[in-house]
Amino acid sequence: MPSLTASRNNVLLQKQIVAQQLADQTSADEKAKGAMVDANEANVRQLEAMQSFKTLAAPFDGVVTARNVEIGMLINSGGSGQPLFEVSDLHRVRIYVQVPQSFTAGLAPGMKATFEMPQYPGVQFDAMLSHISKAINSNSHSMQVELQADNATGKFFGGSYCNVHFEFPVDPNLVKIPSTALVTGNQGTQVATLDGNDKVVLKNVQLGRDFGDSVEVVAGLSPSDRIINSPPETLAAGDAVRVAATTPQTAAAPRRRRPRSSEGAAMEIYATLPLRSRDLRLDLIRGLANWAIFLDHIPHEVLSSLTTRNYGFSDAADLFVFISGYTVATVFGRIMIERGRCCGCVQVGQACCQEFMHRGHLEMLWSAARLTDQIWPVCGECTFRFPVRIALRGG
Repeated sequence: MPSLTASRNNVLLQKQIVAQQLADQTSADEKAKGAMVDANEANVRQLEAMQSFKTLAAPFDGVVTARNVEIGMLINSGGSGQPLFEVSDLHRVRIYVQVPQSFTAGLAPGMKATFEMPQYPGVQFDAMLSHISKAINSNSHSMQVELQADNATGKFFGGSYCNVHFEFPVDPNLVKIPSTALVTGNQGTQVATLDGNDKVVLKNVQLGRDFGDSVEVVAGLSPSDRIINSPPETLAAGDAVRVAATTPQTAAAPRRRRPRSSEGAAMEIYATLPLRSRDLRLDLIRGLANWAIFLDHIPHEVLSSLTTRNYGFSDAADLFVFISGYTVATVFGRIMIERGRCCGCVQVGQACCQEFMHRGHLEMLWSAARLTDQIWPVCGECTFRFPVRIALRGG
C-alpha cells in the first residue's frame, strides 16, 4: 500500500493536481515501511538459525572426548563460556616434543623415531618427524617438533604423554664415556687416562651430547684410550696407578661378604683423599680461636665481647678443639687410606707421644722455675731469676 500511494501521488504531481509536499511524504513513508519489512525478515532468519542450533553436526568423523553439558541444562545463546563438546580425530595422532638445543642439529622432517607409553610397558611404537618449529625457546633452550603416528588400533588417547627416542646417525669416531669420568677445573674439562707405563695423563676434551649418565666426546679421546672412572680430586698428572687384573666371573673364587643387618648385599665405601698441600684456612681459624681464648682470659677486656662465648653455647676453646681434630683427620687420613690403618695409627701414636713428652718438659721447667723463686731470697727490690729458653716442636 505505501508503494501504491507513492506512485499515484507522483502521477498526480506531474499533472499539478497535488502538492510537492504530499508526494515527498508518501515516498518517505514507502521507504520507511520497506526498511521495517527488511528488519522483520532478518529477525525471522535469526530465529530460524537459532532453531537450527538444536541439532549439532561434527565437522569430521571423530570421538567426543569432552562433554560439558547435560540434558536439561540451560544454554544461553551468544555466550562466551566453555564449549559444549570437544571432538577429536584419533585415527592419526600428533606428538609434540621439546628437543634440547644440543640435539637439534640432527633433526630433519621424515626422521624415524620410536616412543613408549606407560600403559604399554616394554612396547615400542613407530612415529615420524613431520614438522620442525625452527625456533629455540629462550626459557627452556629447547625446540618444539611434531611427530605423527598411526592410531588405527585406537591405543593412543588424547592428552597422554610418552617417552620419545630419536634415531640419530652415529659417528663411528665419537667416544661415549661415563659422566663421572669428567674432571672439571681451571684447565677446563679433562679426562684422566693411562699411558703405556700406567701413569696418569690428563687430556683436554670437547664434549658433545649429554645423555645424563654418559656424555659424548667429540675431540680429545680415541676409542683405544684407557680412562679412569670417578678419579679423586687429588689425582695429578704423572701419578702411578696400579691396574687391578680382571678375572673371569666363572673362574673367580666366591668372596665372603659381610651383610648388613637390613639387607644381604655388601656396601662398598669410596673415600676421597684430602689435599696434599697444607690448608691455610684451618691455620687461620685456629689462630683466630687462640686469639679469642687469649682475649677471654684478660679481665675487663673490651674486645672479649666479640668472642664466640657471647653468641653461643660454647667458647673459643671448643672451636679450637674442633678445628684441631679436623686438621688431624686431614693430615693422617691420607696416610690411613694410602698406607693402611696400622701405619696411620702408628703415626698418630708417635705424634701423641711427642706431644705428651713436650708437655712433660714444660711442666718440669715450670716447676723448677717456681722452686727457684722459693729458694733464692728476695733482697730489697732485687730478685734472682734463672732465664729459661723453651723450644717447642709440633705445636
